[in-house]
Amino acid sequence: MRTKNDNINNPNEWIENAISKKLIEYYEYKYFNDIKEIGTGSFGKVYRANWKNPEKYEKYLAIKSFLKFNKATDNEIIEMLKLQSEADFHDSVIHFYGVTSENDQNNLPKNYSLVMEYADGETLREYLRKNFDKFTCDDKLSLAYQLVCAVSCLHNEGIVHSDLHSNNILVHQNIVKLADFGLLKRLIERKYKLNKMSDVYSVGVLLWEISSGRLPFYTEGEQYDISLIYEIIQGLREKPIPDTSITYVKLYTDCWNEEPDNRPTICKVVNRLNDIIFPNDETTKIDDDDLVNINIDKSEFSSAGGLDKKVTNKIYEITEYLNDQFLKYVDELVNLICKEINEGKELGVTKEHIFDYFKNHNINLQEIYDWLLHNQNNTNSIFLLGYLYYRGIGAIKNDWKAFNLFFDALKKDHILARYHVGLYYESGNKIVKDEKLAFEFYENIANKNHAAGEYKIGYFYEKGIGTKKDTNLAICWYEKAANNGNSRALYSLAFMYKEGKVIEKDNIKTFDLFKKSAEGKYSNGINMLGCCYEVGIGMTINRKIAFKLYKTAADLGNTYGINNLVRIDKYKALELYQKAAKLGNNKAQVNLARKYEIGEGLAKDINQAIYWYEKSAKQENLNAQMKLMRLKELV
Repeated sequence: MRTKNDNINNPNEWIENAISKKLIEYYEYKYFNDIKEIGTGSFGKVYRANWKNPEKYEKYLAIKSFLKFNKATDNEIIEMLKLQSEADFHDSVIHFYGVTSENDQNNLPKNYSLVMEYADGETLREYLRKNFDKFTCDDKLSLAYQLVCAVSCLHNEGIVHSDLHSNNILVHQNIVKLADFGLLKRLIERKYKLNKMSDVYSVGVLLWEISSGRLPFYTEGEQYDISLIYEIIQGLREKPIPDTSITYVKLYTDCWNEEPDNRPTICKVVNRLNDIIFPNDETTKIDDDDLVNINIDKSEFSSAGGLDKKVTNKIYEITEYLNDQFLKYVDELVNLICKEINEGKELGVTKEHIFDYFKNHNINLQEIYDWLLHNQNNTNSIFLLGYLYYRGIGAIKNDWKAFNLFFDALKKDHILARYHVGLYYESGNKIVKDEKLAFEFYENIANKNHAAGEYKIGYFYEKGIGTKKDTNLAICWYEKAANNGNSRALYSLAFMYKEGKVIEKDNIKTFDLFKKSAEGKYSNGINMLGCCYEVGIGMTINRKIAFKLYKTAADLGNTYGINNLVRIDKYKALELYQKAAKLGNNKAQVNLARKYEIGEGLAKDINQAIYWYEKSAKQENLNAQMKLMRLKELV
């Protein structure tokens, strides 16, 4: 890669060649609308704009324009493109998407602007000012950790920011975002250490600011003066905030040490902050056995501060091993999700199985989430991070982030990503609803013999969604999906045989298909198998078995199962809920709490309702957590 000092004779041509080779995405300006200026500076202006291409992929983006357009400006754009592309994989760096130009005509010279992620949050300074009183210690450490990891990402790519302060760091949906890449500089030759250490100094100041909620030496209504600046140069530093961890204070004071050579590298800052957050986390530490034969002597350190080659090789070996382990976990988790989606498993069941996988493999959820944030270099990693956001596993549920990650993986032909993008277009959640486009995504998957796509195509043909209604084609695709083991397709076919409207009514076939669907743990199939036993469809009436099946469906959260359970025997249902709740079943605890809350089948008791909601909430039952929050607000 060329540095800023390299001579590019025709920068405009360089950009156009990069676009033609698909190295840079070009956004046609005509598809931008609702353009609004949101910032200005000496370099130019920043606009927020709504992007909507012919495929109806719609989102807000930021357009960064330049005041002057000449060869020097184009060279600067090229350098910024390189820097952005190198740091673009980190979640805490404003993402670069491509370029655009108002002059779309081929015969006119193009004045290029950068197209970047639009972060609609506040600056870190404003965020601290508004929210500091509500922050817990963990909230502060989370901000600090995101910040140092983002700076570490830049340094690892040979980039320094050189202008880190709380007014050009954004907080977007509780995620720290480094901004103002106009001042980024490539590290060159021997100057790299001073440049990096300048960033580390700024990080130290920011760590203090996060702990205090204010700027250093700031007094409201007063301006900084020359004498204060001189004192800071001479070594004046802010005092620690009371009740701040001693190790945290030591960390930021080391960062702002007067001598750059005495400051820790950003990598060491990350490790030390990690030790503060996870003091007993052995999984991030190297065992003594790994280092037993390694003796480190200060005299063995190079003048540049590098580690002895033997130590470096050992650390590299361990790092490679850990990366291989994480890649193995990622692939196995994606395979698990793929298998269960094709089997027609419900989201709640798959989520439980994912947590079981973490538990059985002794995986720390936060660790794999952090690893994914830093390792977005293969499609399974991109998809899995999107899925964690989609389901709210290890992170706050974020459909917009999930969709964007799925869309990125889709560009690399990831089957599961294609399926989930189809789900978003089908529902219209966070994007423009387009059932026809959803049908096309599902059709692509179905033609590759994936049961989930086959089931969806059958469903769309049955209901006439995104395509012309065709019952015969619906049956055809349902049968393909059913033969591939999809429990939802088995359920849909069973209903067709039960109703007898499009195919000949067959109670034996109905029972058999509902039974197979129930064996796949599909709650609707379990509930309908209960109906078969209750009224005698293809089977002798057996209300005892029906009741058990309704209860199983109800425990999976199936509303039809719950209604049928209560309809058959309210008092027996209550008795079973009490028994299951005491045995620790979180769904039964929710149902029992609900009965106490509304006084159904027993005396109304809000305290008991709260007690059982809390029991269930501690087992990460989201329904219980939401109901508990609402109920406590009323008490």
